[in-house]
Amino acid sequence: MDRNKDNIQDGVEELYFSEHTNPRLTFVIGVVAGISIMTMSGIAFFSYTLSGADIQPLEVTPLESSHDLLEEPRSTLTQTTEGDITITDDTHISGAVEDYSVTLVRYVDYECLFCKKFFPTLREFVATRNDTVRYIVKHYPLTQIHPQAKSAAIAAECAGEQDTFLEYSDKLFEKQSELSTAVYLDIATELELDIDVFGACLDNPTIEQRVENDVAEALELGITSQPNLVIWREGEELELIDGYVNTEYLESIIVN
Repeated sequence: MDRNKDNIQDGVEELYFSEHTNPRLTFVIGVVAGISIMTMSGIAFFSYTLSGADIQPLEVTPLESSHDLLEEPRSTLTQTTEGDITITDDTHISGAVEDYSVTLVRYVDYECLFCKKFFPTLREFVATRNDTVRYIVKHYPLTQIHPQAKSAAIAAECAGEQDTFLEYSDKLFEKQSELSTAVYLDIATELELDIDVFGACLDNPTIEQRVENDVAEALELGITSQPNLVIWREGEELELIDGYVNTEYLESIIVN
């Protein structure tokens, strides 16, 4: 009996509320209340500002001028890694041929935005140190997020078959947002490659396997991200850097 009485009471209250409430008026009241709160907040902010209070902006250091890596001890930047770096007749090597003090190895992804920035930085650095620095470029396309990265790597390898690997790689980064088979052929034409040979190479399973071998090697070294850099000194453990480093840090590698 008490439960029925409670249900009746609830029904009466609900009926009363629905009959004495105007939905449109409720909406208008809500809007006015919201505007009032925003207005009061704005007045409070400007009053705070005009009173001479010091508001600190968020500081963002441009990547071009500085980098957090340079502010940390080197031991915290790099980690030693096990594994072997294979060098064959197909390996793309530039810089010092002999008497080099260090070898820098990059596993690139042509759709990686920071790789686009890092690639010319390394190229320019090696060009000024080609008597002491050996530079090797291999592939590590992140195919899960970069669907054209592997095909671009294959195209670069095909250009390498005609001795234009680095020049072709530069062009791939320039056209990073447009990567496709048509673009690969356009670049090959621009660099005056043999188009028939280049086109046939794009479908060569041996070239694809070469890229996959680089990926397997990168994973063995512990590389899981882009960009990256492996520092290789004879008789010492390999050092792996995950992330972009600028010219100043590259210079510190040579000094150390």
